[in-house]
Amino acid sequence: MSRASLRVVGVLGLGIGLLCLAAEPRVGGADAKEVVIPADPLELATGAPLSLRTPVLRPQTLPIARSWTWETRRHRGTLYAVDVSPDGKLLATGALDGMIHLWDASTGQLVRVLVGHNSYVYAVQFSPDGKTLASAGSHDATARLWEVASGHPLRVFRHKGYVLTVAWSHDGRVLATSSTNSGVFTLWDVLSGKQVHEMELGQPIHSLSWTPNDTTVALGCTQLSTRLWQRGSGKNTTLLEQPGNTTLAVAWSPDGRILAAGGLSTTELWDASGKKITSIPGRSNCLAWSPDGRWLAVGSTAVHILDVTTGKPIKTLPTGARQLAWSADGKQLWAASTSDRLVGWDMPAGAPERIIDAAGGERPYWTPGHALAYSVHERLVTLWDITTGKRTHVIDGHPGTVLANALSQSGNTLATSSTDKIVRLWNTSTGALTQTLAEHTDVVSALAWSPDGRLLATGGKDRIVRLWNPLTGTLVRTLKGHLKEVTALAFSPNGSLLASGAGDGTRLWGLPAGQPLREVPTQIPTVMAFSPDGKILACASAEGHIQLVNPSNGEIRTVLVQLGSPRAVYALAFSPDGNYLATGNANHVVWVWNLRTNKQHFSITDMAPVHHVAWSRSGTVLVAGSADRSLRTWDFGSKDLRATVVVDNHGLLAIGATGYYRVPPGAEADLVGVVQVSRGQQMLTPEELAAKFRWKNVPAQVVLTGK
Repeated sequence: MSRASLRVVGVLGLGIGLLCLAAEPRVGGADAKEVVIPADPLELATGAPLSLRTPVLRPQTLPIARSWTWETRRHRGTLYAVDVSPDGKLLATGALDGMIHLWDASTGQLVRVLVGHNSYVYAVQFSPDGKTLASAGSHDATARLWEVASGHPLRVFRHKGYVLTVAWSHDGRVLATSSTNSGVFTLWDVLSGKQVHEMELGQPIHSLSWTPNDTTVALGCTQLSTRLWQRGSGKNTTLLEQPGNTTLAVAWSPDGRILAAGGLSTTELWDASGKKITSIPGRSNCLAWSPDGRWLAVGSTAVHILDVTTGKPIKTLPTGARQLAWSADGKQLWAASTSDRLVGWDMPAGAPERIIDAAGGERPYWTPGHALAYSVHERLVTLWDITTGKRTHVIDGHPGTVLANALSQSGNTLATSSTDKIVRLWNTSTGALTQTLAEHTDVVSALAWSPDGRLLATGGKDRIVRLWNPLTGTLVRTLKGHLKEVTALAFSPNGSLLASGAGDGTRLWGLPAGQPLREVPTQIPTVMAFSPDGKILACASAEGHIQLVNPSNGEIRTVLVQLGSPRAVYALAFSPDGNYLATGNANHVVWVWNLRTNKQHFSITDMAPVHHVAWSRSGTVLVAGSADRSLRTWDFGSKDLRATVVVDNHGLLAIGATGYYRVPPGAEADLVGVVQVSRGQQMLTPEELAAKFRWKNVPAQVVLTGK
């Protein structure tokens, strides 16, 4: 991306938005004046975790180290941000895992991992001289400055509200930041570390861009469209209105004569006086000017290169983009792609010159007591041996994204469904397809196994619940009555009841005959579960309400209301004794409810939206699977993290909270150590860290659940 600017909206399951960065070329490298930014004293106490988002939350003591952790070479989760250093040698990326990665632009090799943010990194930008990197940490409400050469954290700016953007002034002395919520725009003097201006607009600010002479900042906003703020007067001088077209990205041309403002339906070009030049149809999530100002790159589901003189596309690059960045010489355009890879095009040819496997978004599942874990990523399902961490099978049987999955209680069969309206059954020992269930006439979004594994229930957009014999693949029974999409299914523990949730409420069916018993006016369930004794049916919704239903009469006994945003509940699991209910939530929290009092017992902050929860057989350990391709296990009594299991290229990486790890042969290549010393963050291989700090790994110390 070259020069700073934007940030935007719409992260899955988040309620706040974000997509891309707008960019405007800047003078960099040898032409930029060096700005030496003094480092603040480290806020990090010795022995404290480098970040709350790292696997090592209770690091062992290492000589001369303030703290340390293990990270993975690929980001854990969605890739959001990219920038190119002024000399074109480095790429910086930010992602859902809260980490910042620096990559060699010519080789694609990982150079450094910067650890410190406690929340998603939505924006990164190199300073004009390339010596400093700025980053925005969204929910931790900070912007941070890092010394590129050493990885040392220089300053932390505490912002009012979630931070989405960072934008350097062209002289490298001022950093602009902005937030969602009430839309706070702030300027920081990077030399003194002091705030020099703050303005609140009352609407989220998605993007920022400085004019080349640093006199004006464009702000892309919700409802307010685009505002121009004049530095000298400190006022909003101009409002560029686009009725009904929230501005997602703004970027000034290199000569400062044209402002591009991309929105939900068009990209508008304005002159510096605020007069509209032209309107280009089509959504634009991110924008980037070529350094010579001839072309404007517009990113959405593809990247369109527009000739600014005509407003017409001269080239389309078939990659969805969350953020775009030009190299300063204009020879490469880089995208943080929607496939979570870094894609670099050789310009003007537009051929992909390099693809860097920068991130991964696998969703892992594991129930203690099973030797099998599995992960889902788009259309692929991977089976893993949880004990050895080795991959056993990769299932590639659906033409589209896997929408629902369910493992039989025996662990022998996995059911999956996709956009193709077909349910497939897989033998988990061999990875072989055993049955294809193809009676549904629309997308299947809900699956559930009977306790004895003799029935599989399926439902979806065709509003019909079907019961199948999984051994023969034959349709046993069709249950009709719902008027809207079936979104959740659950069998009672003894298999005598089936609950089906839909847009018109929840229905209870008697088995084996399938007779309708009663209707319950619940909210639209995202997930349902019966208590171990079958006396409670929990129905969770996207609104964060958990309705506890008495299955015997259909009465709603109580409603548990979860706080936070977004409020959607993705997973439910009763403790083995039935006294507690754990929920996995979109707002990164695992909640545990005491069902004897119907009050919250405690909550645990996870690192990403939680799509899976489970208990150990003893009820002493909780397991959560999250969107950062990680499984985490906690002690129920102490609430302490025991271990994190990360799905990676070479296997499952089991990392204990104190730093010991257990990985299959060859998988150490996926791990990097990050050590904070007095003046810098060092990145080391496991072998280098062990040798330099005389540290010895003890894999046996990594215990996921105990008894």
